[in-house]
Amino acid sequence: MHMTRIALFIALILLPYLYSAALEPAPADSVGGRGEGIATDSISTLDEFVVETRKKLVKSDGATLTYDVAEDPEKDSSPIIEILRKVPGVTIDADDNIKVNGQSNFKVLMNGKEDPMLTSDLKSSLRSIPASTIQRIEVIKEPGAKYDAEGTGGILNIVTVSGKRLDGYMVTSNLRFGSSGFDISANARTKIHNVTMSIQPFYSNGQIYHKYLTQDSERENKLSETDRLLKSHRRLRCDNYNYTGVNFNASWEPDTLNLFTLSLNFSDNGTSNPFVQTNEMFAADGSLTWLIKRRTKSRYNGTSAGGMLSYQHTLGRQDHTIVASYNFGYYGSDNFTLIDDYERYNAPTDYIFSKNDSKGDSMPHTIQLDYTNKINGHYTLEAGLKGYFYTNTSNDRAFFGLSEEDLIENQAQHMKLTQFRDIMAAYTTVSVKYGSLSGRAGLRYEHTHMGIRYKVAGYDNFTSNLNDFVPNASVSYSLTEASSLRAAYQMRISRPGLGTLNPFVNNFSQGQISYGNPDLESEKLHNLRLTYSNYDHPLTGEVSANYYFQRNGITDIIFSKDGVINTTYANVGKEKGFSADLSLNWNPTSRFSCDLWTSATYEHLSADSELLSTKKHYWQTFFYAGANYTFPCKIRVSLWGNYWTAWQDLQSKGENSYYYGLGVSRSFLKDDALTLSLSAQNIVPAVRTNGYTQESETARVYSSTRRPYWGVNLGVSFRFGSLKQDVKRTANKIEGESEASGSSKGN
Repeated sequence: MHMTRIALFIALILLPYLYSAALEPAPADSVGGRGEGIATDSISTLDEFVVETRKKLVKSDGATLTYDVAEDPEKDSSPIIEILRKVPGVTIDADDNIKVNGQSNFKVLMNGKEDPMLTSDLKSSLRSIPASTIQRIEVIKEPGAKYDAEGTGGILNIVTVSGKRLDGYMVTSNLRFGSSGFDISANARTKIHNVTMSIQPFYSNGQIYHKYLTQDSERENKLSETDRLLKSHRRLRCDNYNYTGVNFNASWEPDTLNLFTLSLNFSDNGTSNPFVQTNEMFAADGSLTWLIKRRTKSRYNGTSAGGMLSYQHTLGRQDHTIVASYNFGYYGSDNFTLIDDYERYNAPTDYIFSKNDSKGDSMPHTIQLDYTNKINGHYTLEAGLKGYFYTNTSNDRAFFGLSEEDLIENQAQHMKLTQFRDIMAAYTTVSVKYGSLSGRAGLRYEHTHMGIRYKVAGYDNFTSNLNDFVPNASVSYSLTEASSLRAAYQMRISRPGLGTLNPFVNNFSQGQISYGNPDLESEKLHNLRLTYSNYDHPLTGEVSANYYFQRNGITDIIFSKDGVINTTYANVGKEKGFSADLSLNWNPTSRFSCDLWTSATYEHLSADSELLSTKKHYWQTFFYAGANYTFPCKIRVSLWGNYWTAWQDLQSKGENSYYYGLGVSRSFLKDDALTLSLSAQNIVPAVRTNGYTQESETARVYSSTRRPYWGVNLGVSFRFGSLKQDVKRTANKIEGESEASGSSKGN
């Protein structure tokens, strides 16, 4: 299987090289077309005069923060998840769980649209995508009516590398080898007349260097005398993945009024994690009730594929367009687990061996129509319609027996079902600009129809319908060309997931049951933000004050009843808070720059219901600092670090965390075609523990992970050819419903 993947990858790598080698670059005096040519006699050469400038790593207009990955010196030796750790407003913990603006509920897009590769397996994708293929990362704090209303933390948009000139070809190859494995990738692009194409194959393997993590958890039933405290401990490999993928993009511009674009992607991810786990149950007096030691073999394989076809028609001028788009995705998974209870004492179950076999596939379809018209120099109208149709089918089977050869399926635990989520949306936005004053107002409506259909007897189908109106508005005043004052109101929603809605009672875990609440409604978060930004001096940045509130937050609740720990959900959370953010960039010279971002948030949480009645208030802070310096010998050094205090919700609390890194890079050959880079992260301490606690008056759950947190990466990047135009994209990107988004703040 591994050899097949490697052979496929080598073929994908060689294809663009062979293709580009067959191309004959256009002569210098014939570059361009349809009025795009450059007169050769207008070009002059200055041999002794050099102007050296550098783009800023971070900039913001108050609504969107942009991190320029192309200017990061570690881009050639890091996967994109390591670069994300430096982006203001993004935090990533020890288990690579991502939060945006302190929220785990956010949208992830690639080039402004949903990507099945990301939505199917976000962590593995971000660990595997080379940062050298990324142009910039956008943290969209105020998405507006044009974007999907889902995601209270906003939108994380990853924009791939684009060219800037007119014709030719370019091939870039990248190799990274480090403590978490290695990856190899290529990025080839070419333009022939009015057709532009690009292909990006990549292969990543985390199975070379073995690093292990340990996980410890406790589950306490405070009302039980015999089965009071369950302790679990296990050790397993981390970063144990094998990832292959390819992206293809093409555009065809038959004339100046019409543009067709096509995007295709494919990825395959395989993991294997054998481990040993010990489960111990203790009574209230501390005596051992029962013990089980288990050997577990697990295998997982996930395959995703997708494509988007769009057509843009320009109605007489470039700012008057209509775009029709269709997006299709597929994700299939195969998960197998075999458990051997090799040591037992007073075990509550009779079987020794158990096996779980889970297969599933997901298929989202998205149809979208967008219209944009800049009516005159003052008014712009945007409107659109969208239909999103998502289906997920899963088949889970459980087997038990006294030996591996005698496993018998337990029909009572056979679960076969189809989940569906259909969303119909419409939006309109009006923008106005008069001199230094500009404003925008928009409204989005989304109707959601979702539910579960069971394919086995004994379960009841259920459906849920949600209707959400999502408004937004902003006004900006330009003090100068590079400074402005902005006030904005933004509403975002977080829909309940099918798991939180499903009333099915899961009693497969000893001493614990969980079930959803079919009466849940969408969370609604209201946000008021005031921002001042200034990018007119060597010391630039922005400062903002933000007030937000929410009255129907979806909260996961644990409690003990009849000797069993219950887990369920309810719209009982109330939240209000205030935050202040400061972002600064200092560029005293073209060789040196440093960035600072800090945020302080005060939150007040409460709930008043039969299931949960409590109050809590706390402070949370974020801090990031980084600096870059380029020596005269073209060696570039970067140093950065971040720190954030624990997240909290009504019953849960995380832990403080931090991350830091150092990078060195040097470019060689003409036009810096060859780049060598070395980076290191979190060297001391090399191993760290991170976890969370959830507790009520009757129950408590604790989980922690201890893992190697250090990393060392060596990167090599080589580029040849002359790319002069990247694949064009239509003016409005299709926006998909991300299944990778979280469902609640916190855990």
